[in-house]
Amino acid sequence: MKPMMSFLASGLLLTALTWAAPGPMGRWWQHARVQQELGLQPDQIRQLDDIYYRFQPEIMDLQNAVGKARLSLEQAMASSQWDDRQIMDTARQLAEARNRLEMKRLEMILQMRRVLQPDQWQKLQSLRRQLKFRWMKRRGPQGPANPSPEDPRPPSED
Repeated sequence: MKPMMSFLASGLLLTALTWAAPGPMGRWWQHARVQQELGLQPDQIRQLDDIYYRFQPEIMDLQNAVGKARLSLEQAMASSQWDDRQIMDTARQLAEARNRLEMKRLEMILQMRRVLQPDQWQKLQSLRRQLKFRWMKRRGPQGPANPSPEDPRPPSED
């Protein structure tokens, strides 16, 4: 039972990562194509915006905590005073910060899902897979040909 719960939890976290991270969907409910294909109503769009903006301050704080923990781990690894225990503790702190972030993202996604009708959710799943495939195909196996950290936007729709 415990391995099954771990498997399900990792699946939910992966879902949260793909939905809330940069990529082909972003604030998906603001894209005209998504609005049209899902038949989103103005009230649904407003509700999704409300949920997004309610969660963003905490998500941003958690992202910052992940960045700080990552920096601490890099610093510990680069230190001439190598300390296995400190490195393991710092790595554990990074993992915990990432987990808190992904759980908050998942909480936001679950609230957003409640706004959609079951058929809208299914259409969104299908559309997300299509757009993610196109985005990954354009990026290629090594990522974009000319990456620009200032422009993390996904490619335009065909």
